[in-house]
Amino acid sequence: MAPRRHNFTVLELIIVLMIGALLTGLVVSRVGKLPAFASLDRNANDVEKLLSYAAYLALLRGSETRVTIKPESRTFNIAVVKTQEEQDSDDMGQQQSSLLANKYMKLTLPNSIKISVPSADIEGTSTCYFYPDGTASGPGFYMTLGKHAVKMWISPLTGMIMKSEASINDVQ
Repeated sequence: MAPRRHNFTVLELIIVLMIGALLTGLVVSRVGKLPAFASLDRNANDVEKLLSYAAYLALLRGSETRVTIKPESRTFNIAVVKTQEEQDSDDMGQQQSSLLANKYMKLTLPNSIKISVPSADIEGTSTCYFYPDGTASGPGFYMTLGKHAVKMWISPLTGMIMKSEASINDVQ
């Protein structure tokens, strides 16, 4: 007769998994908040999406799109410039109305995140421009949270939004 091997039963495996899930839940609830770099990275991704959406609008509509950066209020606003046809007819149409109602037209960052634009104007605002040929212009800027910083800029030739970690010492 062959020796009997001891295997785990399904019930034992389920109990072990439930205990593991319970312990994981307790640890996560004790930690509570995300680390600063994770929150900063998530918000930087949101800004990147907004800027990419502005570039998409410029290509789609065939007209310039502007994003105004206001560091004091931590806001990014997309302004769609009307095409000549829209100015002539002054009827924006169904497609344009749905674009303007899109939730990505404005983004406000949390109070804990600071924006620094080295080349801001006297009023403290700065503007990024996206053109229908895919090019762009605009300033680079920094987002900071605690001791963490992210630098963002737009490639003039391709209109691509670039993002990298930065030293807190680089921020003015």
